Amino acid sequence: MTRPHKLLSKVPISLLKRLPKFLINPSPDVYLSDNFVVFDLETNTKGDAGSPLPCWKKNSIVCGSWCIGEHGKVHNIYGNELEMAPLVAALEKADFIIGHNVKFDIGWMKRAGVDLYKLIPYDTMIAEYCKNGNLKTPLSLDALAKKYLGQGKARYIDLCMKGGVDPEDMPKSKLIDRCNSDILQTRALFLLQREDMRKRGLLPHILTRCLLSPALADIESHGMCLDIEGVKTLYNDRATKLAAASAELDLFTGGINPRSVPQVREFVYETLKFKPKMRGKGRNATPIYSTKSADLLLLKATTKRQKEFVKLKANYSTYNADVTKNLLFFNGVVSEQNPDGPIFYAQFNQTITVTHRLSSSGIPRTFPAILNDKGKPVTKSVQFQNFKREFKPIMCARHKGWDMGEGDGSQLEFRVAAFLGQCPVATQAIVNNLDVHTDTMNILTKAGQPTIRQDAKAHTFKPLFGGMSGTKAEVEYYEWFVDHYYGIRDAQQRWIDKALTTKKVVLEHGFTFYFPDCKMNNNGYVSFSTNIKNYPVQHLATAEIIPIAVTYLWHLMREMESFLVNTVHDSAIAELHPDEHEEFRQCCKYAFTHLVYYYLKEVYDMEFNVPLGVGVKIGPNWGKGDELKCVPLPPYKMDGIDYKELITDWIDG
Repeated sequence: MTRPHKLLSKVPISLLKRLPKFLINPSPDVYLSDNFVVFDLETNTKGDAGSPLPCWKKNSIVCGSWCIGEHGKVHNIYGNELEMAPLVAALEKADFIIGHNVKFDIGWMKRAGVDLYKLIPYDTMIAEYCKNGNLKTPLSLDALAKKYLGQGKARYIDLCMKGGVDPEDMPKSKLIDRCNSDILQTRALFLLQREDMRKRGLLPHILTRCLLSPALADIESHGMCLDIEGVKTLYNDRATKLAAASAELDLFTGGINPRSVPQVREFVYETLKFKPKMRGKGRNATPIYSTKSADLLLLKATTKRQKEFVKLKANYSTYNADVTKNLLFFNGVVSEQNPDGPIFYAQFNQTITVTHRLSSSGIPRTFPAILNDKGKPVTKSVQFQNFKREFKPIMCARHKGWDMGEGDGSQLEFRVAAFLGQCPVATQAIVNNLDVHTDTMNILTKAGQPTIRQDAKAHTFKPLFGGMSGTKAEVEYYEWFVDHYYGIRDAQQRWIDKALTTKKVVLEHGFTFYFPDCKMNNNGYVSFSTNIKNYPVQHLATAEIIPIAVTYLWHLMREMESFLVNTVHDSAIAELHPDEHEEFRQCCKYAFTHLVYYYLKEVYDMEFNVPLGVGVKIGPNWGKGDELKCVPLPPYKMDGIDYKELITDWIDG
């Protein structure tokens, strides 16, 4: 093949050949074509907790409907995924496909045999989400159909769905009518959205999010594998410590029932005489006698017994959360006799967070062998993100001899902030590979707060997101950060000024955040300042750059035995064949750097001139093993920056 663009000159031809044309020449103009297919599926709900998701093998498609183009007639099939061949063919021939919450249907179409790597989706739910920016509004098809089309869903089937009736038990004709109605509403909604989104300049953002949807559907289908011995060891350790912590707390309190609100309230506020938190000020202040664990740990302890209680309660709460929120679930999974092994599943949410980064939800799972206080089987779930770092190593590859690999964007938000502020000081620090955490440590220590580098990490980038309060030494560091990285400071101030005067912040690539209630108080403080400083950085880093990187990485890995099993904020996690370690490392290098530069230029006309870095860690378990890092030379340069210190080869992390 010939290279389509000079920005791809650094990417090996062997890797470029793996990419589809729509990633070699990415363009939101694809959505202006009339060669599209709108489709919708109805599936049964035999999964645990009535789940309709495709990860449950006992679930199946019940019916599917689709139409082609702006005026095409409706087609439908009443049958399971093995009978969806006409729909599979239609989807693979289309320039793009349309659905509402389309990732769900794509996951099912993978089971039906569709080639996910051929799909360019358009999601009417994601489009509305992009239009709203950070504002929260209903995004369901029913809500949008009523808002824009003056139509609602078929009442009978809607009541059946809400009542928990399995679709395969609903009248066939009414279910088909419902499916047909959904695609006609989705098509009408798309046709209204398309011109509006084009005028708003939002088609590029919709494209970026929707190109990620097939990759996410594929990742969800694999699930994550648990290390049986690792889980049992950690579960037994935490359960033992929880029992000991519970006994210590029980002894201290005299055996009160920790679930009894009156008993806990009496012990905390009458026996120990803690001063309650107050709601309101002055004469209108009223005490809040909360018994929630999080609130109890925030109470100010002054006496010896109060301090002892807070210590014991914190210890108990930590182990209790470990066991009940995560390890009970993990132990339940590895204790089951599942022919597929100790695999658990979760789903990614593309339309939840205000910054548009991904979030994750656990898929509920019922454990017949684990009973609650009422003797009924426990139903638990754990998501793919936001659990403790120490839990990562209990996840491993499902195949003997394989490893876990993780590629991540090195200090991505700091690099994005440097770009948005065109900050030469931050950019030169990045180029020179300066240890910014050591700067933090030194400043805190010099200011009278002795700190080691590991502990300093918690403070290093706090000012990046508006954090300016803390101890005297911490405040001194935060003020140093703001003064030192003046380009970032000035950009954040511009955003605050814009939000104050226009009630919105429009980013360089056209995305808009809205702050309708932003105002300045008598002390000169601008409301929502923390969010105004935070949203643009987090958005470009984890809602644009990481989806681009993960999408490219997923496509680059198509011909490999290895496969992706998760993505967390700024990283992608894979199970690796033992012969593909170096290949995975190279795929990560180009997906997280060169291909991101290229996509940003092609789709957003953005010349990202701060070096992007990538780190790759490979080991027997997630988070374990040696890490290598590199920072390839960016195609665009910032004036006044000396790039000779840039470490472009792989080095130890």
